[in-house]
Amino acid sequence: MASSSRVQKRAQSPVPSPTSSWASLPSDLEETFQMSDPEEIAEYERTKRLSRIASLRETRLREREEEDRQVESKSQSAVISWPEEEIVSLTSDILDYQG
Repeated sequence: MASSSRVQKRAQSPVPSPTSSWASLPSDLEETFQMSDPEEIAEYERTKRLSRIASLRETRLREREEEDRQVESKSQSAVISWPEEEIVSLTSDILDYQG
């Protein structure tokens, strides 16, 4: 039912002037101009919508990966790095105390 109303809206669109071109029309109109079946138009719009959603998802995933790298970088710089000799000394002191 919704797809037939879309077709009717397209049919009621104003007729372009002789100086108009496809560039002055919505991009979907050129793609769907040759389509006569409302189901074909609905499938085209569905495919286009799903493609847009997938594109947005990929963009967001890339953004999240960058955010994760930045957080990881900050957390690594916050880690206290002790000299190995001091760690060995503290470990031996603990072992001597226990023993």
